[in-house]
Amino acid sequence: MASPGTKARGFNSKDLESQIAELRREVSAISEALSGQGFHILDSARDTAADVYDLLRTKGAKAAHAAGRQAHHVADTARERPLASAAVAIIGIGLLVGLLSRR
Repeated sequence: MASPGTKARGFNSKDLESQIAELRREVSAISEALSGQGFHILDSARDTAADVYDLLRTKGAKAAHAAGRQAHHVADTARERPLASAAVAIIGIGLLVGLLSRR
């Protein structure tokens, strides 16, 4: 025959085992939920990065094209008016030297 202490220990052991099993199920469910959220966040960040990359690539291409057009315009103007271009260059160099000498 089992003593009262043995019955209490047996009940606590089974109760503790069922609580541990329940905790394991809850931890597993929480892990799965967090894992799903992590993948969702990763996908969202990847999509955002791709959108930003596409936007920067498009704007960069437009800026490079505009800069190229301006460079051609400046070169054409310099060929058409070499004296005026030399005067503007000398004035620009003088302005730059003046600004640097103030420091």
